[in-house]
Amino acid sequence: MPSKRTASWMIGLSALAVFATSSAVYADLSEFQWKNRLLLVFDDSKDAALLRTQRKIYDENQAEMKERNLLFFEVAKDRARVIGKPAPEMDAAKLRSLVSVESQEKQVVLIGKDGGVKHRREGVIEAPDLFAIIDAMPMRQIEMRSNDEIK
Repeated sequence: MPSKRTASWMIGLSALAVFATSSAVYADLSEFQWKNRLLLVFDDSKDAALLRTQRKIYDENQAEMKERNLLFFEVAKDRARVIGKPAPEMDAAKLRSLVSVESQEKQVVLIGKDGGVKHRREGVIEAPDLFAIIDAMPMRQIEMRSNDEIK
C-alpha cells in the first residue's frame, strides 16, 4: 500500500497525464503551424452534404490547394482526420472546442499558417472564394512575391 506522499504524487501524475491528453489536439494542429493552412469541415449530419461538397471542391482543385499549402480536415461525429496525409485520427470534440464549433453545427473553418482562425462559414466555400480569402492574407502575399522572384 503506497504512503500518503506516494499516493499524492501518483494523483499529481494522473492529473498531468489528463492535461497532456486534453492538449493533444492542439499539439496535433501545432505540428502544421507555419507549414500549412487548414480547412476544417465540421458536419455531423447523416448525409454529410457539406462535408462531401467541400471535399469534392478540394479534390477538384488539388494543384491550387497544394500551391497554397492547404490541408483538408474532415470532422464528423467523434472522429477527425486529415485527408491525403498520413496522420493519426484526432478527437473531434477537442477539435471543435479548439475552434469554437458546437456539436451538430455545420461549419467550414479556415486556419492560417500562424494557427489563427481566418474565416468561418456555415456553408460551402467555393474554390474561387477560398482562394481569394487565402490570397489576400499577408503571408500568402509574401509567398506569391517570392514565387514570382524565383521564376
